[in-house]
Amino acid sequence: MINIELDNRPLEIPDDSTLADAIKHAEIPYRGTTIAIIKGMVESKEATLQYLISTTKGDIGIELSAYQDVWQRAQIVNSKVRWVSREAFAFGPFKTDITPSPRDHEYARWDVILGTGGYDADQTYLVVSKQLHTAAHGAPMDGGVIGRITSGRGVIETLGTGDSITGIKPIERWETIVNKIVTTDLSTRIEQGMRIFTHSVIELSPEAPYGAEHFLAAAENNRMKFSTVSHSFASTESLQGEECPFEQKKPRTVGTITVRSSGAGLGRIYISKLDKTSSPNHSVVGRVVQGMELIQLVGKDQ
Repeated sequence: MINIELDNRPLEIPDDSTLADAIKHAEIPYRGTTIAIIKGMVESKEATLQYLISTTKGDIGIELSAYQDVWQRAQIVNSKVRWVSREAFAFGPFKTDITPSPRDHEYARWDVILGTGGYDADQTYLVVSKQLHTAAHGAPMDGGVIGRITSGRGVIETLGTGDSITGIKPIERWETIVNKIVTTDLSTRIEQGMRIFTHSVIELSPEAPYGAEHFLAAAENNRMKFSTVSHSFASTESLQGEECPFEQKKPRTVGTITVRSSGAGLGRIYISKLDKTSSPNHSVVGRVVQGMELIQLVGKDQ
């Protein structure tokens, strides 16, 4: 006998069984859609230069490009928003060992800068550029750009004096080397220890009735084909261009289903494969409650 898992349930089937034999035991009748099979996997954790900054108004993502050593040593948590202007705002102060300069520099929108007050490194600030501008922020001679904002730009627009940083944590990426089969071939031979996924279960949010209807229209006959698949999301463009109002803002954790409610890709449906912050352009309409493995493994047009 062979011991396997079918849709996360243990199953024992005879030797020499095929995929056709196994799926007879599925809770939901098979409809000819793609099946994912994990034969084995090895996980490894990869450090990145991305960090999630938690504030009193929400989370902000940053990707570092320089001054990583200063970032690691500085005591930035609990820093408050000290000043806000049309062009930028600043968290601080905190101590560093940077060498300030009175030189003007040009900064792009969403640059993150190490600046100072009074050209004193003991009064260092984390300055976020909100628009293209030229200024002397008391930064080092090279401009002091430490990185870029990657998410949470809507949060930035709500920050004011008195708000503060409540936590900072690195974003780690789990790289999984998967020995997998993605197939519709029911003659595939079943091997010991295989994990087979035939379907996913979706829970739609009662707080997003229009988004739920939008999703159901895209999942015609309870099927969905992904137009784009990346390491961070899977999406379908079947209703791209169709308007769907913004109804719900939540963090886009793994399995979260959103509809693009404005901007490029209007009407497109996304399923998150990595944790992300909320977005003012992505309305949360539901989540995957079972079978996320299938979505993690399938490719484009499957």
